[in-house]
Amino acid sequence: MKLQHWFDRQGADWANYDEYVIIKSGGKKYVTPGVSAKAAAYDPLAIADEIVVDALNIGIMCVNDNTGEDRIESAILGFCGRYGLLGFMSALPTTPDFWEDDAVHIPKNPIIRPAKMPVKEYADMFFPPEKGEMMNQKAKAVQSLLGDLIGNEPPIGTGDREAYALQMKFKGMPFAQRRTFQRGYAEPYEWLREQFRDWATMLCAVRFYFDERDETMRELHRRAMFAFGGIAPHYRVVFDETDNDRPKIKWDFHSLLQTVQMILSFALTDEAQPLRICKECSKVYYAKDPRSQFCAPDCKNRYNVRKSRHVRREGGDE
Repeated sequence: MKLQHWFDRQGADWANYDEYVIIKSGGKKYVTPGVSAKAAAYDPLAIADEIVVDALNIGIMCVNDNTGEDRIESAILGFCGRYGLLGFMSALPTTPDFWEDDAVHIPKNPIIRPAKMPVKEYADMFFPPEKGEMMNQKAKAVQSLLGDLIGNEPPIGTGDREAYALQMKFKGMPFAQRRTFQRGYAEPYEWLREQFRDWATMLCAVRFYFDERDETMRELHRRAMFAFGGIAPHYRVVFDETDNDRPKIKWDFHSLLQTVQMILSFALTDEAQPLRICKECSKVYYAKDPRSQFCAPDCKNRYNVRKSRHVRREGGDE
């Protein structure tokens, strides 16, 4: 079973760059598109299974204290390179249409303390000055090679024309949401790490709740469930020009975070429990067979060999 099954005749739009890097600003690490990264648009619901499994496996790495930070960092950069940043700037406020308001209202969330702050102060959290300097240096280097450019035309070769194309494609979106597709946009690394960890914690809470006998642990699982939520996305019905104008549900997600959240919600409430944690390697995978306990035949074989050896040792055969 694939998660896309739930989203037949449905679609959404998002964008990513093919390379992301980590920069430091004000003593914090940020994840941001590379200055020469290529941009592209895609439908996240068409690859729903890949997105949610990759996100959960990063979360499992974050939960595991034995996972090195370099490995987690590489996994997060890889996720962003495939799917884009999570879009915290438009995900956290009560509405993504805050740009023309005097202040941004941020409700209760697991990332930052609820607050009301000026729009510019809030936006500056996602546009570190170090990234702007990197882009200026790139533009100056290109200008020195190609000559002076006329007017406000984006520097040739910097990839800014691609970013401009994204702005035009998503021109119907709120301005703040479109800004998350700009090359200068960045998200705090720790926020990304914490969000992946929270998704994995949610999966564990659902999967282990009924096996837990300790009431204190069961209460912790219930609290994890209660904290899982967010602002509901909008949707509309459109005629799909790529499929003989058949009607299709089009979701207007405010962020990739919101997209993953909804996909995961469908998966966690499915009685078939398609998302499983491998009994051998602890990776998240899809269970095509409801009896499945392993992500791959190799994991099943390794588990059975180890179990057989243990049984023989217990029986005194070794």
